[in-house]
Amino acid sequence: MGVDSIVALAKRKPVSPNNAIKKLEPDDYLISLDKPKDSTQTRMRYDALQWDSLMEKLLLRQIKVTVSNQGFRVKTYYIFTTLLDEKK
Repeated sequence: MGVDSIVALAKRKPVSPNNAIKKLEPDDYLISLDKPKDSTQTRMRYDALQWDSLMEKLLLRQIKVTVSNQGFRVKTYYIFTTLLDEKK
C-alpha cells in the first residue's frame, strides 16, 4: 500500500528528455530518480531507519505545464507525480 503524490518541481532542474525512460506524450515523461548520495547533509534529515527504508530508485512521471494568460508572461512549471498510468 502506498501514497500517490503530485509535487511541483522547485529548485531542482527537470530531467532531460534524453534521460527519460519513456516518452508518454509531448512534455510528459517517465523518469527514474536515484536515492541521494549518502552525505552527512542528506543524512541529517533522516534517522538511520528512515534512510534505510528509502527506495534506491523512484519511478516518477515528469510533466511540463505551460500557463499562458493574455497580458502576462508565459510561465512554465514541472510536476512530478507517482501517478504513472497515462491512460487514466
